[in-house]
Parts: sequence; C-alpha cells; structure tokens
Amino acid sequence: MSEMNDEIVDVFSLVGVLLVFVFAYFSAVWPQSESEMAKRKVGDNYVLEERKDQLRRHFRLLIGLNVVILSIAAILSPLFIKVLGRIDLHAPFDAVRAGLAMVVIFLGCLFICVCVICKRIHAKVEEIDGWIKQNDQ
Repeated sequence: MSEMNDEIVDVFSLVGVLLVFVFAYFSAVWPQSESEMAKRKVGDNYVLEERKDQLRRHFRLLIGLNVVILSIAAILSPLFIKVLGRIDLHAPFDAVRAGLAMVVIFLGCLFICVCVICKRIHAKVEEIDGWIKQNDQ
C-alpha cells in the first residue's frame, strides 16, 4: 500500500468510531423530530408551549450534531485534499481513497439534511408561536 493509503487507514481507525455514533445519533433524533413536527394544532397554550420546548430541544441536539459533523469533516479535510490532488484517472482503482471520498461526501449530505430539518423545526416553532398568540387574543 502507498504511504497515503496507510495514512487514510490510520485516520479511519480513529474516525470510524465517531462516524458510527454520528449516524446512530442522527437515526435516533430524526424520527422523533419528524413526529413532533407532524403534530397538528391541538390543546391550550400550555400544550403548545410544551411542543415548542420539545422542538427547541431537538433543534439544539441537531445543531450539536452538525458541530460534530463539521469537526469530523475538519479532521478528514487535509487528507481528502491530498487525495483530490493526486487523482490519476489512468491508475488502477483505489478503494481506500474512494472510500475516503465517499465518507466526506456522505458527511456533506448529512450536514445538509440536518440543516433542512433544523429549518423545518424553526418554521414549526414560529407556527406554534402564531397559534399561541392567536389563542391569547
């Protein structure tokens, strides 16, 4: 194996565990956030405030997840840039380097998904605020 492949394997031995936790965490938080956002307007202001607090907790958890995703991406970035700089289309396929590229791309997609969910949660919190104001009148 080349020196770069050895470096990628060493980094993955450390980052692999982090990635498992990131993906598991996302898999646990996402369905709960979706079910909270799917709920319709029901109940008095107390119930609405509880829902809003729950959504805000999910929002904070997802922001924390994005910080972890960005941290892992920051760890992988220097190595990924090296791999991109040494792409040779005439060389044989290198699975280790391709694996690194796929992980970085997947992290980027996960980051975008979390941002979209956070935006939807924020919009739902604003909607609940409107309901509460409407109930106060």
